[in-house]
Amino acid sequence: PAPKVETACQSESLATMKTIRNIQDQRMELEEMLADTSYGSQDNVDAAAVEGVNLISPASGTRDQTDGRISLDDFQFEESGKRMMSCPSGRSPNYQRYRKNDERGMADFTETQCRGCEHRHHCIGRILKNGTRRVSWTRKQGALSYRRQYQRTTDFKEKYRARSGIEGTFSQLGNTHGGKHLRVRGFPAVHGATRMNFMAINICRYIRCVLERIKSMSPTSSERFSRRFLHPIISKMGHFLVQALFQTGFFKRTVQNHIILRLGLGIAS
Repeated sequence: PAPKVETACQSESLATMKTIRNIQDQRMELEEMLADTSYGSQDNVDAAAVEGVNLISPASGTRDQTDGRISLDDFQFEESGKRMMSCPSGRSPNYQRYRKNDERGMADFTETQCRGCEHRHHCIGRILKNGTRRVSWTRKQGALSYRRQYQRTTDFKEKYRARSGIEGTFSQLGNTHGGKHLRVRGFPAVHGATRMNFMAINICRYIRCVLERIKSMSPTSSERFSRRFLHPIISKMGHFLVQALFQTGFFKRTVQNHIILRLGLGIAS
């Protein structure tokens, strides 16, 4: 999909579902998506799951822990956040219930279960009259707890490591192609300049890929490959870029005519 520019006042989390729907509108299958923390809120994870997309992202927020007390992040939940699997000591609840109307759950641990537990003096469970400890949570809290624990696993790190590659593209956009300091004003001009920068990155990478393939060939094969693929690409590059400039509306008519005349492409103004 083509890159889209948004104003700085818009929240990054709103762009996640727009991107997913944009990809689906182009009839492209999307099963899994890697995103930065800002784009991976629990609301976005839930919305993406409805669309059949597994959104993988570090959980937002920090570990809720104060005064040495344990927190919900120390309890084991299932992925949906609706059911508690065990407490920090590995004990399963004696009884638990989840209310769908307000998406809240509670789990009870008997006095016998908690007797001798090393965390009993710092437990967040509320002690009832009969000595039972009751831990309450919302579905969102349970799901975030699961994600914070899952992101520390090797499986998550192996999946998420692929996302680090995009940082190189952003660095190339900002440092090599001047994406950090655009010499234009106005949303349409910024949008056009950004698309042209990404277009330049894709063209450079494509040519580099072709050149690497040529290097691995024999002299005869590489010459034949160059005549068939590389030479037509280079000869038509100027024509392609000028047409792209027309579509973005980045240059005024006088500059367009100047480019056309200098390149001798013979395009009617």
